[in-house]
Amino acid sequence: MKKHLLLIVLASLAINLFAQDKKFSLGFAANPNIGWISGEDLDNTDHVDIMTNGARLGFSYGLMGEIHFTENYHLALGINHVFTGGKFSGVNTSAQPFPTASNPYVYSGVKYDPVKLSYLHIPALIRLKTNEIGYIRYFGNIGFAMDFALNGKTKVSLDGTEYNPDNGSLHDFTGKTYATDVRYKPGFINPYFVVGLGGQYSLGGNSRIHMGIDYNAGLGSILSKTETEKYSNLFQNARFVNSYISLNVGIFL
Repeated sequence: MKKHLLLIVLASLAINLFAQDKKFSLGFAANPNIGWISGEDLDNTDHVDIMTNGARLGFSYGLMGEIHFTENYHLALGINHVFTGGKFSGVNTSAQPFPTASNPYVYSGVKYDPVKLSYLHIPALIRLKTNEIGYIRYFGNIGFAMDFALNGKTKVSLDGTEYNPDNGSLHDFTGKTYATDVRYKPGFINPYFVVGLGGQYSLGGNSRIHMGIDYNAGLGSILSKTETEKYSNLFQNARFVNSYISLNVGIFL
């Protein structure tokens, strides 16, 4: 956490060097969000049902900036520490092989509830603003963001059959749970498509209150091959995408 805060502080100092120019504005934001994870089974013949089981409330904080090309056309930039996530599960409805001494667990169902994700979020958006209407300028923005995975944790609930090495017997289990770290691809980067709208209330000079809402649509799968192979009979042909809606509240100085 301290490293992430230090990175944001250093970025703030660097960006502030440009903030003396009226063609650039710097601000700070704190943004609640609601996120979810959408799953897709890429093989319709494997009898696996992938389900989204709910959303998760999250939060982000960080810096926001605007490069002013004209009075109405801007490039919106930023760097934020984002906490988001969701819930999902998979069920294999086909007949499963029996567990053995070399493969003591066979899973028929896996539920991730919840998945807690942490990203470094760096957007680059084209922002179009109206002329000022009663101290307020309304805007719409569209573009892309790159999210760098910092951490991921989850609670996993398992259904299946277990082999007992002491006597060679089998027994079924349901709702076996443990907490673990969600494994990411090395150097994991998750791109997002971002679209939103909002308004900015002038406080005089270049200072203004910023409020908006953004839809961040994930474009890449959030789980690594290592993670999906742990439950290969369920997730080997699956893809999972994280998306979230954020309410953006901040101030430009």
